[in-house]
Amino acid sequence: MASHNCDVALKLARLGLPVFPCHAENSCNSRAKSPRIKGGFYAATTDVRQIKNWWSKWPDALVGLPTGSRTGLSVIDGDIDKQSGIFRGEQQIEELNLLHPRAIKVRTPSNGVHVYFADAVGAPTSTKSISSHIDVRGNRGYVIAPETILPNGSTYTYESYTIYEALADDALPQFPYEQLQKILTDFSDTPSQHEKASSVNIESILDGATETEKITFVKNALESVPNTLCREDWIKLAASLKVAFGDLLIDDFIKFSLRYTVGDCTSKEAVQVWNSLVPHTVTSIAPAFALLKDQMGEKQWAYLWRRVFEAREKKALHIEQQTLSNQTLRTSSDENNIDPVDLWNKFDPPDLPRGLLPNILEDFAILNGKQIGADPAGLAMAAIVTCAVAIPDQVKLKVKQYDDWFESARIWCALVGLSSPQFQCH
Repeated sequence: MASHNCDVALKLARLGLPVFPCHAENSCNSRAKSPRIKGGFYAATTDVRQIKNWWSKWPDALVGLPTGSRTGLSVIDGDIDKQSGIFRGEQQIEELNLLHPRAIKVRTPSNGVHVYFADAVGAPTSTKSISSHIDVRGNRGYVIAPETILPNGSTYTYESYTIYEALADDALPQFPYEQLQKILTDFSDTPSQHEKASSVNIESILDGATETEKITFVKNALESVPNTLCREDWIKLAASLKVAFGDLLIDDFIKFSLRYTVGDCTSKEAVQVWNSLVPHTVTSIAPAFALLKDQMGEKQWAYLWRRVFEAREKKALHIEQQTLSNQTLRTSSDENNIDPVDLWNKFDPPDLPRGLLPNILEDFAILNGKQIGADPAGLAMAAIVTCAVAIPDQVKLKVKQYDDWFESARIWCALVGLSSPQFQCH
C-alpha cells in the first residue's frame, strides 16, 4: 500500500516535476530534510517505477522537489524567528514587496512560508543574502514539496493556489529576479546601522588581519562559542574554513560540531561533511566570520579580536625594541666591520597583494597555494599566462589612443625557484 508521501511524489511526477526522497527525521548519520539518495536533487526523476521503489523502501521519506531549471520553479523561503516565534520571514517578504497574488503560498510545519514562482534565468540559491530570515531556492536548490507529511503529522499546506492549478492555468508569476537584484544592490549601498557596523567590522578585519591572526581568532571562537547553527549554515561554516585554511582547522571544527545544542552530532558525521566538501559558492573566510559573529554576539566578537590585536601590539613593541637595540649596536660598531649583503641568500617572498587580480584567479592562487604549500604568486602568474594563451592573436589591444600600436595578449613568465623535494636528486 502506497504511503501518503508516495502519492504526493507520484502526483508531482505525473505533472512532469522530478522528485526524490529526503530523510524524515534526524539521525546519527543524517539530518531531517537532507537527501536520502546519492546524488540528492541531481538524481530526482519522474520515473514512476523508481519513485515507487524509493517509497516502498522508505514509506515516510519526505518529498524533495528540485528548484530552478529542473522544475521551472523558484521559491522564496521565509523562516520564523526561532527565539520569539514571530513570522519574521513572512513579514520581510511583505515589506520587500516580494509577494504576488498568483504566486503559490505554502505554510511549512514550522509556520514559515514557501512562495513559489516560475523560474527565471539566473535565479540563485542563497541563504539570508536578501534579509535575515529569507532564503532563496533556485538553481542547485530544492524544497520539501507541498502536501508532504512529517512523521509528527504536520504538513506543508497550500494556503490557496496549488501547483496543479498554477500549471494548468499557465499563470504562475515570474520569479522577481530583477527586483531581488535591486534589493541586494540597495542593501549593499545603504545598509542599516547595525548591519553596516557588522559589515565594516568584518571587512576591515579581513583587510587588516594577517592569516595567522585570522587562524588564531577562529580557533578561539570555535572553542568558546555555542553551536546552534542549522545544518545548512553548519556546512557553509565548514566550507568557508576549508577554502580559507585547508585542513588546518578540521579538529577545531569537529570539537565545535560536537557541542551542537539543537540535536546530536557525531565525530564521524562531522568528518564526513568536511571530507565531502567541494567549495564553489563559498570562496573565502568571510561567511565563517559572519556565522561565528552571529553565534557569539557583538561583545564576545570584539573581546576575542581585542585579544588577537593586543598580542600583535606586544609583538610589534618587542620587535621595535629589538630593532632600536640592534641599531644602537650597529651605530657604535666600526663601519668597516659591517658584513655586506649576501645577494645569494634566501629571502621570504612578499605576500601576493590582494585585490589586484580578478577574483577567480586570486581565489585559485590562494587556495591552491595553501593546499600544496607553494607561493600563491607563482600560481597567479602561471594562471595569468594561461589565460593569455587562451586569447587568440586576432584579439589585440590598442596601446595608445592616437597611435597605430596594437599588441596581442602575449605574456612571458619565468618561475624561478628550488625544485620540489620529490624531484631533487640525491
